Amino acid sequence: MAHRVFISHATEDADTASRVCELLEADGIQCWTTARDAAGSEDKAAAILEAIRSSDLVLLVFSVSANGSPTVLRDIERAVSYERPVLSLHLDDALPNPSLEYYLNLWQWLDTSSGVDDKGDEIVATVREQLAGTADSGPWRGLDAPGGVDTVQEEILAAVRGHLAQTAESTTSQEAGAAAPTRRKPSRRTWVIALGAALLVLALGLGLGLGLGLGDTGVVHRGTWTKLEPAGKVPHTVVAPMSYDSVTGRPIIMVGQEEDDADSASITASIVETWAYDAAANTWAELKSSETTSPPRIAAFAMAYDPTTQRFIVFGGYDRGTQIDAEEWALHLTADTWAYDPVASTWTELKPAGAAPPARIEGATAYDPTTRRLILFGGATDLAFLDDTWAYDPVANTWTELEPAGMVPPARSSKMVYDPSTARIVMFGGASDTGVLNDTWAYDPVANTWTELEPAGTLPGARIASMAYDEATGQVIMFGGRAPGLETNSSLNDTWAFNP
Repeated sequence: MAHRVFISHATEDADTASRVCELLEADGIQCWTTARDAAGSEDKAAAILEAIRSSDLVLLVFSVSANGSPTVLRDIERAVSYERPVLSLHLDDALPNPSLEYYLNLWQWLDTSSGVDDKGDEIVATVREQLAGTADSGPWRGLDAPGGVDTVQEEILAAVRGHLAQTAESTTSQEAGAAAPTRRKPSRRTWVIALGAALLVLALGLGLGLGLGLGDTGVVHRGTWTKLEPAGKVPHTVVAPMSYDSVTGRPIIMVGQEEDDADSASITASIVETWAYDAAANTWAELKSSETTSPPRIAAFAMAYDPTTQRFIVFGGYDRGTQIDAEEWALHLTADTWAYDPVASTWTELKPAGAAPPARIEGATAYDPTTRRLILFGGATDLAFLDDTWAYDPVANTWTELEPAGMVPPARSSKMVYDPSTARIVMFGGASDTGVLNDTWAYDPVANTWTELEPAGTLPGARIASMAYDEATGQVIMFGGRAPGLETNSSLNDTWAFNP
């Protein structure tokens, strides 16, 4: 259904949101609400994302309940990501929590604490004003500078002065005329352009010193390891994929194979267990799925967190739906794609349209925020290791084989992580047909190319190990790992940092 306004609200405010929708649609402004328009959708998250993306305005019904709602936070984060304006209707005197405040324009809201019916005409008028402003604003303007910012200094300054003059004129006209129904300030677009240009001019004045190490205090951050000893029950696993959920602020681990099964002659059926770690309480909690969904029975799968849909995407592995001979795991490989929602604690089999990667275990995955896709490399079957590169688009729910130009890494099972400092995905080592590796590769998702990095100095020993990017130091941190194929099949406990 075509619509112009997406209404975001907490579950507790569903009746109020429905009434706001009735008021707007009675005036000819078509709306979209999850309760009404997502009913019957096979993939509710994808339907919500598309509704936000295709709207002209996101209307937030804000209250104490909305302030604590993970769903509302996800809606607003996506609205800002898709560059959709957000207008808030405040039902009470609650102030946005820091997470919401980060995304909201706090000047652009309407007080409806006396009731939406009492403010009905004002709500409709304000929404119409916002929609008119969206239609008149036109596309974003970009300044090309292939020869460097020095070549377009005059154009940069003229653009900034033009936006500042436009802002001043708008402010003057509002002060001279009737009071506007919303508290407003210069648009996010104006400030982004002005701030970006100002930073460019500052960089020119500093001789682009930011790239020369300005701000380097010379402090060595040695860090410490601390054994936490959580209270209560903990996950039972030797090696399992783990990633960070930015919505709930918790690391999530998915256990596909129990430790007790490791040396058994047969593998018994076991569903994926999902656990969350609460750092403040120092406890692990098993996240039980709702009765309407069941976790898959797989092990050795690839997993990465997708901030676009705010779900964990799981691919491949081997199916443990029935008791199987431990030597016959390869006969049960899968090419299924699943999503886990940590807020609702639900699993969804995604069934992507079109081609999908061949079945495999232990593929390397990482999320690329530039293309907003999950990148998958390699993995293993019973016959050989793989060297293919695939991308999963969580909004379109499609896989695409990327076929990078030039050299690609040798086939392997490995791990990799996104490095924002170079906007590339870094992969280290892995297991291959020739043994365990300790080479370092980088994948550029924009150029669709792999590059062997050949770092200077001493290298970590060959292994398969998980890695994470540390924003504080701008380095990739790697701890421990396994060295399969060696006589001892050793597990490692050393810590390394890679500076891209």
